[in-house]
Amino acid sequence: MKVKKIAGDIHIDSRGKLEYINDMNFSKVKRFYKITPASTNIIRAWQVHKVESKWFHCIKGRFEVKIVNLKTNEIKTYILKDYEMKILFIPKNHANGFKALEKDSCLQIFSDKNLGESIMDGEMLGIGSFDESWK
Repeated sequence: MKVKKIAGDIHIDSRGKLEYINDMNFSKVKRFYKITPASTNIIRAWQVHKVESKWFHCIKGRFEVKIVNLKTNEIKTYILKDYEMKILFIPKNHANGFKALEKDSCLQIFSDKNLGESIMDGEMLGIGSFDESWK
């Protein structure tokens, strides 16, 4: 599987604004949580998952998200913004890291594993493990 962005849209009429992502299939999701970093100086990297897949959705502010393919060590960078209705899918066999680009940013994360399964699968690597640079 590949990393991919799942796009949504926004509809505005006299009743207000409706933001949606109709192409997101939640059938594999077992849990979700949200993270609000204490400051824009904090980098949360690297979370390595060989069997767990995740979906990232920025619900406030902006985030720089880096994804590493564990088979090729290729790094891709994405910017997630609250005003763009998009979800970033991160398949298994990838490492992820992220940094808030605005104060009080909030990232919602969906997982296809329960907490116990995630803990057994997870491995933490330090910042700089992939010679990456951050904004």
